[in-house]
Amino acid sequence: MPRLDPVDTRVVKTFVTQEQETVVNPAEFGGGDHTMFPAGDHEDAKTAARQLLTSYGWSDIVDAGPRAGWRCTPTSTPRSASPSAAACGVQIVR
Repeated sequence: MPRLDPVDTRVVKTFVTQEQETVVNPAEFGGGDHTMFPAGDHEDAKTAARQLLTSYGWSDIVDAGPRAGWRCTPTSTPRSASPSAAACGVQIVR
C-alpha cells in the first residue's frame, strides 16, 4: 500500500456496493443493468473515478454528491452487503 499524503488525497466512494467481479465486469450479472453511485468532495477525483468506471464497462453512473452525506449508498446487486437505500430512507427515482 503506498503512503498517501493526507493534504493531497482525494477520496471517492464508489466501489463499496459491488462484489469484486461486478466492479471489473458489470455485464457479468444481469447483463450489466446496474447503476454505480460515486460520492466525493472533489470533482477532479470523481471525474477520474467515472473514467475508471467507464473503462470497466459501466454506462449508468449517477453522481451521489458529497461523500460525507452518503453513508447509505444504494446497492445495485442483490449480493451486496451494503445497507440498502430503502433502509436509510433514500429512494432513487429516474
